[in-house]
Amino acid sequence: MENTKKKINGFIFILLMLVGYSLSAQVDPLSVVSQDVESFVSQLKNENYSSIFLPDFDARHIPFLLEYIDQDQKIYTFPVNPLSSFKQDECQLGIFVMWVIESIRLRAIEMRPAKIEWYPSNNPMIQRYIRPDFWKANTRGIHITASKAYKQWWEAAKTPEEKFAENPLQGTKLSWR
Repeated sequence: MENTKKKINGFIFILLMLVGYSLSAQVDPLSVVSQDVESFVSQLKNENYSSIFLPDFDARHIPFLLEYIDQDQKIYTFPVNPLSSFKQDECQLGIFVMWVIESIRLRAIEMRPAKIEWYPSNNPMIQRYIRPDFWKANTRGIHITASKAYKQWWEAAKTPEEKFAENPLQGTKLSWR
């Protein structure tokens, strides 16, 4: 009987230690979000992002993603919409990150539960129509204009629901391709 009491007390002691440790080791959720974005962008820059899908990011990730939208470094390995008939070989990092933000925005306002539905357009290309049958896409000027538009959209004093219902490129004569 004495031996059983010692075993039970020892078990309770170990259990309390584990519970105390798990409570003290809680991670700040925003630091996890930041690390997720940093890891994703690092993988894009190093050409080793291996998923064919966009990452499972949400509104909490947007402030951290916005830190990268001005970067014009070319990337060559990135997920593309498998339903697109166009083969895009390269993209500016900032434009691709805006495409991810656009995916988050659309998923927030539309029912897009399947990962195959997360692509906001056929390609991570922002285009401007010059005249019928002639358009330009992903130029430096388009990138700068789109980047400013996305920053203004996110910084607007509106609720998340109001922001997500609004197209950040509205009024810029730009659109996703």
